Amino acid sequence: GDERGGQPAGRVCQMIVTMMSLLPALTARAASPLVNRRQLMGAGLAPLLVPLASMAAAPTRDAAIRSLSAAQEQLAMCSRLVASGPSLEQLREAASIMGTRELDEANLAALFDVVTEKQSATEKAMNSAAFVVYYEEARYGDTRLEPQTPGVRAQQNGFRRDVLRSLDDLKAELRLLASGGAEQDVEDLDDLRRYADAASRALGDYLALSKK
Repeated sequence: GDERGGQPAGRVCQMIVTMMSLLPALTARAASPLVNRRQLMGAGLAPLLVPLASMAAAPTRDAAIRSLSAAQEQLAMCSRLVASGPSLEQLREAASIMGTRELDEANLAALFDVVTEKQSATEKAMNSAAFVVYYEEARYGDTRLEPQTPGVRAQQNGFRRDVLRSLDDLKAELRLLASGGAEQDVEDLDDLRRYADAASRALGDYLALSKK
């Protein structure tokens, strides 16, 4: 037959065999992505490269709650450090805490995604029929289609927004004060404490609601 027609199939077979031979090394050396990347590229398997971090399984709901509880403990520690007349050293320690993975916004957002209740069929239907719901309310003043009290998911999302917004403000204020380049004044320190307390309180409320 045509040799050229057999080349792609032969190439695929070669790639499969090479991949199988590398599987033990990839499994044993998952903590060394650079080595694995070189191995894959050398074997002509660059299209199959996937960041190892993205392959990690999502945490269970219980594990995510434990991680959020650990983040709350870190926030509480930060709040204590800035509670009264913090020195530059204390501010820098607080900034260091805020830079940990537990308080990374992307990490927290992923944990919130796991713990927050999924959208119910009723909510999906309401969202799909948003125009109809709005029309009924506007024309007839009929609000029966709207939930009279916010559900658990809505409350969780509210607390989530409060946590992430307060964390962002807290980190920005800490970067400014911990750099030593700005003179500390009462208003800045009050803002710092307010952001720390708001983030800790919102995360505590989120956890209390989610553990029920």
